[in-house]
Amino acid sequence: MTGRIRLLGQVEVDASGRAVDLGPARQRAVLAILLLDAPRPVGTDDLVERLWGMDPPPGARQSLRAYVCRLRQILGAAPVVQIERRGGGYGAQVRADEFDLALFRRLVREAAATEDALGALATYRRALDLWPAAALGGVDSLWLAARRDALRLERHGVELDHNDIALAVGAGSELVAPLTALAAADPYDERVLGQLMLALHGCGRSTEALGRFHAVGRLLRDELGTEPGPPLRSVHERILRGEAAPTTPRPATGTPDRRDAVVPHQLPPATGGFVGRAAETAALDAALLVPDGGSSRFVVLSGPGGVGKTALAVHWARAHAGTFEDGELFVDLRGFDPEREPLSTESALRGLVLALGADPAAVPSDLGAITGLFRSLAGSRRLLVIADDARCSEQVRALLPPGPGSVLIATSRSRLAGLVGADGARPVPVTVMGSAESRALLSKRLGAGRVAADPVSVDALVRHCAGLPLALAIVAAQATMQPDLPLRDLAAELGEDDERLDGLCTGESGADLRAALEASVGALAPAAARAFALLGLATGRSITSAEIEALTGSGRVAARALTRDLLAHHLLERDVPGRFRMHDLVRLHAVGLGRSHPEAGTARRALLEHYRAAGPTGAADAGAVLAAVDLAVAAGADELVCALTGNLDRHLRKNGCWRELVRVHGHARDAATHLGDDAALTRAQIGLGIGLIGQRNFTDAAPVLGAALDLAARVGDVDLLAAAHRANARWAAQQGRHDVALHHDERVLDLALRTGDRLGEATARNAIGWHQAHLGRPAQGLFSCRAALAILEEDDLDPTQLAATLDSIGYALDLLGRHPEAQEHYRRSAAVAEQQQNVVLRAESLRRLATSYARIGSSDLAERAERDAAAVLRRAGLVDDDPGIAHVDHVDAATSRATGGRMSRPRGHPPVPVQVRSGW
Repeated sequence: MTGRIRLLGQVEVDASGRAVDLGPARQRAVLAILLLDAPRPVGTDDLVERLWGMDPPPGARQSLRAYVCRLRQILGAAPVVQIERRGGGYGAQVRADEFDLALFRRLVREAAATEDALGALATYRRALDLWPAAALGGVDSLWLAARRDALRLERHGVELDHNDIALAVGAGSELVAPLTALAAADPYDERVLGQLMLALHGCGRSTEALGRFHAVGRLLRDELGTEPGPPLRSVHERILRGEAAPTTPRPATGTPDRRDAVVPHQLPPATGGFVGRAAETAALDAALLVPDGGSSRFVVLSGPGGVGKTALAVHWARAHAGTFEDGELFVDLRGFDPEREPLSTESALRGLVLALGADPAAVPSDLGAITGLFRSLAGSRRLLVIADDARCSEQVRALLPPGPGSVLIATSRSRLAGLVGADGARPVPVTVMGSAESRALLSKRLGAGRVAADPVSVDALVRHCAGLPLALAIVAAQATMQPDLPLRDLAAELGEDDERLDGLCTGESGADLRAALEASVGALAPAAARAFALLGLATGRSITSAEIEALTGSGRVAARALTRDLLAHHLLERDVPGRFRMHDLVRLHAVGLGRSHPEAGTARRALLEHYRAAGPTGAADAGAVLAAVDLAVAAGADELVCALTGNLDRHLRKNGCWRELVRVHGHARDAATHLGDDAALTRAQIGLGIGLIGQRNFTDAAPVLGAALDLAARVGDVDLLAAAHRANARWAAQQGRHDVALHHDERVLDLALRTGDRLGEATARNAIGWHQAHLGRPAQGLFSCRAALAILEEDDLDPTQLAATLDSIGYALDLLGRHPEAQEHYRRSAAVAEQQQNVVLRAESLRRLATSYARIGSSDLAERAERDAAAVLRRAGLVDDDPGIAHVDHVDAATSRATGGRMSRPRGHPPVPVQVRSGW
């Protein structure tokens, strides 16, 4: 099947002479984006950003998948374009002779390589005729608009190359009208003006041509304070002498003849100890070694300071220097140099043209003129240019060599989004090294023997350097200069967070991590620098947009802008959807700035208030809120201590974090005592008692829970009183005293019936049935638990309490010898607990399932269920093989409303043993 794929004009696909209906504009935009990068795949995240920008709507990824699915269905019936799922994204496969953009670029290459002027002219004309209108018609997004502009500039350059040959063969009269229109559209384009002057001169209108020169001279002097550049002055002089247009384009002033051209070799020495970077190297190969040229000849290596961008660029350039026979250029733009100002574009260009052999006396000072001279000197050469340490896109844009066989690698701590969007640069992010690469780097620097002799210390050094090559290099240098220093001592010096950055500072430019971080922050706008410091006050390892708003005191829109700025400078990274994080060493720098910031107190208080308002804590926020409790304790903010502890309570219980539960409720008890708030004190006593039960510390739990019961009675709050009885029942049941536990849970049932609390009633009936089963009355227990189940299912109440009740029914059925029914209830309980992310309850049900299988002799099934239970605990960071560890028993969702839920029901069966994690 023959077809035609068009981007140069309206985005269209024809198959066998018939137009294919590509669907709505956004769907066509997906196809256009894939075609612009064909055949390379585009990642899903990149596709979303290219379609909707930095702030995509909810459900953007689902919409993207729907667009791709419909496109594949549409194009499947007319396989001119094939869209394939590749590399975490999608790629378009097309035939170059059916794709107008690929055909255009092939014709341009053929024209440039054709020695016959008339043949080249005809080939250029064929290429230009492929553009009936502006490219990418009918589709739009910010990214596509930037690419449309880049394509327009690409066509403009080809048109001017065509004009040069037309003038050389005496066809200038045909160019007067189109060149007049171009000059009117951009009166500063000296190349267009020069061609127009030659065209006018060639058809006998020399006076008009000279008038054009004087007019542009006045314009440049009045508007820019400059003079026309050497190429335009050369045209002016040729017309004054009465010369016709040259038969071949002449080199600009100061440009040596191609045969005598200087071949520069400016690459710095290779970095000692370069290791790894296979993924980034492959990305550079794919972007810079493809035969098609175009936007693929321009790459931006971006990443945080010290991540090894320059080392990677130089390593790749040295490996492929032979591909670029006209030389390699290197310019240090000093964008983030802590001691020197960034290099101006004029200075950078001056260094490049001198390296290419220009006469120093003939190098102009005007930016436009020196840019033109660089392009003339670079011409059709095959050059490799590294623009190192760029601060912004403007520093780099003029340094792109024009030859189709040349490449430019820019490195920056900024993402240089302008170059990627408007100029077609391909982004290659450089991230921190993995642990294996980090060890390999240390081994290469220190010697394999020294590294192998102390693997524990090496692991600690790798951990402290957090994959940052600069930090690893500094550590290696310190160890090399002190060969007798044990690596364990060096690791110990870096072990303290407060001292780590000091240990990674050498005081020498280029080898000082703190200086590198200060330079990165110094490049930020004041508002973003302030935000970076205040984010150092965050209590968690990751942070949400709402927390950024709280810390900075910014509205939603302003906070997003600050976030984008920090992301662009690699001082903040995307973690999981909706959350951000800092590299560990970057975070330490932010922490230091935050502590001394004059707004630190206000920002901390705002963060604590945010956590209070956020309500019950989930897994993602638990570590941050735990640390926030400590901040509130230190600040003497007693109300916040109580509120934040209440928000943490449910999460800590269902994950068996008894040590943390005891700690925070201990703080809450002290805070409530200071406040004189008996209700808050009751809640704290209950939570503290539950934590002590979880640790099997029944002796200390007894007076705590007894006091809670007395306080609840004095306060007169029914929910608090029910919660206190519930906790005391749990205490008794955990010690096998189910008669005492039954008494307390019958009081809970009375209170629930009095107030009409259906969830409280179901919780109490389930607990009562559990005690009855343990007291030798499993049939009564089954009846009570099924009554609880009926309430939960009828009123569609708490799923976690539903899982607990299913588990209880299974236990009663097991005692009655109805093992298959029991096993079905255990499996249902474990499934619901998994949905609710209740680690403890799921592990308990799986353990009881294993016991039930063992009772009927199904040893294989019993072992499998036991392994599943152990795996659940391991994945949650809990260990179940230590004889000295705490024990976790069953945790209900139904803690009382006074404590953020309802209290946990008691368990008397053998508990699930786990190691509670010690830190967050």
